[in-house]
Amino acid sequence: MTWRRNSGLSDGSAMKVDLVGGYYDAGDNMKFGFPMAFTTTMLSWSVLEFGGNKDHACWERPEDMDTQRTVIKFDKNSPGTDVAVETAAALASASLVFRKQ
Repeated sequence: MTWRRNSGLSDGSAMKVDLVGGYYDAGDNMKFGFPMAFTTTMLSWSVLEFGGNKDHACWERPEDMDTQRTVIKFDKNSPGTDVAVETAAALASASLVFRKQ
């Protein structure tokens, strides 16, 4: 794209380190390491762990799917604490975004 150019080519120079490259967070031109690291780790690990098998082998509209749907149930015998806690944290932080100021 002709309207795109290099940016941040002197990032880190004030501290005599090279911080050129990386990912910008949102539209405010900030570079945060943890969001990029977490996202890249999760995407990479999911490919290593699951390989994009059957569920990723076909791109179709949800209305047209005819594959068997896997159900995983969490209960006292098969706890899902990690996903429950992460979901609770996501909902709690989202509630702060949408609360009246």
